[in-house]
Amino acid sequence: MPLRKIMIGIPTYARTYNLVVPIGQNMINVPASGPGIGKGKLNYTQVCEFLRLPGTIKHFDFHSQVPYAYNGFDWIAYENELSVATKAQWIVKTGMGGIVTFALNFDDTKGTCRDDGKRFPLQKTISNVLELAQNNNL
Repeated sequence: MPLRKIMIGIPTYARTYNLVVPIGQNMINVPASGPGIGKGKLNYTQVCEFLRLPGTIKHFDFHSQVPYAYNGFDWIAYENELSVATKAQWIVKTGMGGIVTFALNFDDTKGTCRDDGKRFPLQKTISNVLELAQNNNL
């Protein structure tokens, strides 16, 4: 199948897990007992609220280019503006057909994630990458 016919999905939601033990020094292979807060899924506004909780530790995995965070027994994997921009740039560079996001209402619809109150930051980041690529004929 030609790459131009392939659409790549970028989620605007987070997956959450309830850890069996809180994370200490070892963050690899920590067992989970099941879905975490939000029955295993959070929208981006809820992610930002989680990130602001006292005791929340944020990390960015440079190998997979995605952020994750944890607080006690709660662990979340999510997208942020950097990770969606990186994925969108890769999609453009490889000549894929386009980007599908799921779902619009899972992005920050209230503008609470950013100090400037920008709504839909993940969607707008993707749009900006695509617009820049189009303007540069990539």
